[in-house]
Amino acid sequence: MAEFKKTDFVKISNCLKAIAHPIRIQIIEHLRKKEMNVTELIKATKVKQANLSQHLSQLRGKEIVNTRKEGNIVFYSLKKHEVTEIIDLMRKYVCKSK
Repeated sequence: MAEFKKTDFVKISNCLKAIAHPIRIQIIEHLRKKEMNVTELIKATKVKQANLSQHLSQLRGKEIVNTRKEGNIVFYSLKKHEVTEIIDLMRKYVCKSK
């Protein structure tokens, strides 16, 4: 494996920060299964729209999710499916039974 560049540490840190919130992890888990619009995500996560929009904005800003507009409805999907692998690894590491 190649050595890390100093900028790699920053990129990795920024990506981890982008997913480092329970609501954002929950959003990613729902989008792992299928594309969803805001109304569907509100229902699935039980998070208020304003709060959900802030979290979606952070995920969009780090290019973790894509958006697609159909009329007035915005659909969200995962752009970087590799992020689910990170979550799976963390779940195995953190949530393992004792």
